[in-house]
Amino acid sequence: MRRKIIITAFVFLTIFNIFTLIGIGVNYTVNNILFTDEWPPKIMKQYGLKIFSMRADLSDDQIENISQKREIFLAKVIPLRNRLQKENAELLSLLFKKDADRKEISRKKEEIQKLQDQIQSEIIQQIINVKNELNEEQTEIFYSMVEKRIQGSHPLQMHLK
Repeated sequence: MRRKIIITAFVFLTIFNIFTLIGIGVNYTVNNILFTDEWPPKIMKQYGLKIFSMRADLSDDQIENISQKREIFLAKVIPLRNRLQKENAELLSLLFKKDADRKEISRKKEEIQKLQDQIQSEIIQQIINVKNELNEEQTEIFYSMVEKRIQGSHPLQMHLK
């Protein structure tokens, strides 16, 4: 009988430890990868620029200028994107309240639309900024890559979600 209790306790503690380790891993992933201001991670940003620079045969100056412009762009867009996610979560909460206030929902929807407009304006400006660094052939390659990303067939699409 005592042996069964010891074996049961050992199995229970082993399972508990496994779930604890899984929980720590999930917590790390959520806090350090999904909800960080460094998203997309620097390695992905560099990888995306590297693919573009190889396809478009960018000079070192072009790579440096585009990289600097991208950092400025991300510094503006990441906080907007984070606010947009927060506002969307708040809208969802409002929608599922028992006594949903239509005026409050409408105000939240307008706030979301303003943030979306700001993000879209920054994206448009970034595309223009990058395009101004390129020659005609490079611009065609850039257009093709942006078009594929918008259509959802870009190989780095996973970091856009």
